[in-house]
Amino acid sequence: MELTSISSFEVLKLNPSNLLLLINKCVEIKLIKNTILSGFINSIDPIDYSMVILTLQEDKVRTTLIPGHAILDVCVKEPDSSINIPKKKSIDSAAVCKTNRKQMVLGWLKENLLPVSEMNENIVFGNVTILPPYQITDICTNNPMVAMQLVNIMNKMPDDYNPA
Repeated sequence: MELTSISSFEVLKLNPSNLLLLINKCVEIKLIKNTILSGFINSIDPIDYSMVILTLQEDKVRTTLIPGHAILDVCVKEPDSSINIPKKKSIDSAAVCKTNRKQMVLGWLKENLLPVSEMNENIVFGNVTILPPYQITDICTNNPMVAMQLVNIMNKMPDDYNPA
């Protein structure tokens, strides 16, 4: 099935492999309450069809989570020639060795008044464990609210943070 022939979001839901065709595409998403968002699809949840899109606002990239139940239709559109797909911000694992990253994260969490400690190679506090290489994808907890708050705190850590 060609991507431009997709006429409705309901058709996309019938064949989840079609959802993969939308990743990194410029789309216009029609939502409930007569709202329309345009941007690049970053990821799609194949269970509830929620989407993460990247929208460009002036010189900044804004990440927006759209719940699947709010989506009425998705249309692929041609991006302006001056717009490139926003790149994900990541830290090169080779550039920052594991022990330095661990010390950075420990220092940042302590600076944000979290009672963190070290257990073997892991960073631990409460029911949260952060595994090596200590990125936001390495957070382990059974509490999604705590995980979201920790992700927010870690995302605010400057790349050049140096614990005192």
